[in-house]
Amino acid sequence: QKRNSIEISSLQQKSPQNIEISTVKQTPHDHQKLQQLAACDYLLWCGPRPDRCLRKPLNCPIRVVFTDLFFDYCNMDKHQIRATKDFFALKDQVLFTSGPVAITEERIQDFCRGTLNQEWIHWDRERCQSSHLGDIIAPGLFLPALYPGLFWLHMDIELPRMIVKGIEGIRVFRPVLVNSSVYCTATVAEVLERSEGIEVHYHVQFFPADESDCIAEVTFMNRYWDD
Repeated sequence: QKRNSIEISSLQQKSPQNIEISTVKQTPHDHQKLQQLAACDYLLWCGPRPDRCLRKPLNCPIRVVFTDLFFDYCNMDKHQIRATKDFFALKDQVLFTSGPVAITEERIQDFCRGTLNQEWIHWDRERCQSSHLGDIIAPGLFLPALYPGLFWLHMDIELPRMIVKGIEGIRVFRPVLVNSSVYCTATVAEVLERSEGIEVHYHVQFFPADESDCIAEVTFMNRYWDD
């Protein structure tokens, strides 16, 4: 097989005897944990676009490791956008309701490291557990930051140019505790024509996995062009 990159669905159809699929509930973040998962010759780490991550030949066993966010990638129906006019049919529609995302201590603190956030409410479990909080909490920007990854799980957009124009209306209505789970819904709130291209506003709401009360919301404003 000469191709070194191929979509997972095609890979499974063409060579199922060489494919070993493994799913994990927690995201392994370091090489030691990854090595522990490597029971066969190759271990592939697949992120939100696993179809672009496969880079091994097909003449050897392959293990595809998905995170809890991405393991349903192959079975997911996506909204396909091939021209800016396709967005107009989606206006006022709920684009998707995501699966649950685990709010682990590791995820919270990885996010804090990346944003230089050393506030004790994200780090000191003992102090938090003896406070009114009850445990460490996620930063206010943590939930909005989850959205892009969830977005690309449900959207298949092939346009020559796109940018995030802005993020507005971030509201967090209550603390998000460690070891909870959340899901989000995304609605196309506006599709606006511009002198060149269009502007799309996505209204995003987050909910506890076992509740229907919104705990956070945000609006993402994206620009798209056909050329």
